Amino acid sequence: AGNAETRKVILVLGMHRSGTSAVTRCLNLLGAEVGNKLLPPAEDNRSGFWEHADVVAIHEELLKELGRAWHDARALPEGWLLSVAARKARGKLARLISDEFDAGALWAVKDPRLCRFVPLWREVLLESGLDAVALLVVRHPAEVARSLNVRDGLRCETTCLNWLEHFVEAETATRGMPRSLLAYDDLLSDWRGAFAKVGRALRVEWPVSIEHAHLAIAAFLDQTKRHHVFS
Repeated sequence: AGNAETRKVILVLGMHRSGTSAVTRCLNLLGAEVGNKLLPPAEDNRSGFWEHADVVAIHEELLKELGRAWHDARALPEGWLLSVAARKARGKLARLISDEFDAGALWAVKDPRLCRFVPLWREVLLESGLDAVALLVVRHPAEVARSLNVRDGLRCETTCLNWLEHFVEAETATRGMPRSLLAYDDLLSDWRGAFAKVGRALRVEWPVSIEHAHLAIAAFLDQTKRHHVFS
């Protein structure tokens, strides 16, 4: 793969509890960089979140300054992208990208909060000379709602609204850029076919081929436990 091919950042976009952690680990096994400062695994996600801790911190701070929380189902404030808080976050992200992201490599960034901040990321990546591509990860909202109800006691109605908000904002904000949709079901039933399709849609050549990553991904997904199944 030439340099033009590899100067890409995959934005992994999906609601909390939608399988974005598993997807990002698979992208990592296919050769995408995720950085060294990852959030540690937790009781509810033993195989790891695969989230860059600094990215999460910047998103959390921005949400707070906009008067929102991660499980907030309200729209972001009108004109948030032009706010002082967004300008501050943009500066921090630009610094993070220039410090951490090796321009020659393929990167993947994942945080469910990212669904709401795609316009900000598109601006920062464009200015950093990196191509943004998007991978939208979707899981049945009833499964997500059940999972968050069990973990955080969140009401299913709120979560379903939140799910819709995350998806709609991510879908709208990624129009016009290379993007692909990956259903959580397809990840578990046919990950090879799923990532071959994603690679074609995003015009990404995996640094580690699907054949070479095969055993590691199969072993990883094997231990990715699935609870709360709805048809």
